[in-house]
Amino acid sequence: MERKRLTGNEKKVLRHLAMGIEGLPTGVDTRQYADACQGLKDKGLALVMFSTGHEVYAADITDAGIVYLENNPHLFNPVNWALVSAITGIVAILVTIVLFCIGCTMINK
Repeated sequence: MERKRLTGNEKKVLRHLAMGIEGLPTGVDTRQYADACQGLKDKGLALVMFSTGHEVYAADITDAGIVYLENNPHLFNPVNWALVSAITGIVAILVTIVLFCIGCTMINK
């Protein structure tokens, strides 16, 4: 299953829902809980019912959420391989330039 980028609160809430614990996770207030539940709902990892005023009435983990936790138990976010490749390429070019300059100065001595 493809990894999804989750916020810290979304990770806490997803674990909380998976364990079936009532109430809010430690360190998450009501507004943060509602926002995290909305994010999980948008990603298809939780079923959430809201009452008026954007308060969570009920929340439960979906089958997709359970599978996601089974495949990614530490809830690591996806790696941006394009960025990693670009940085690696730039570093390689800089090292090549430095080594070329060192080689040229050694030849001229």
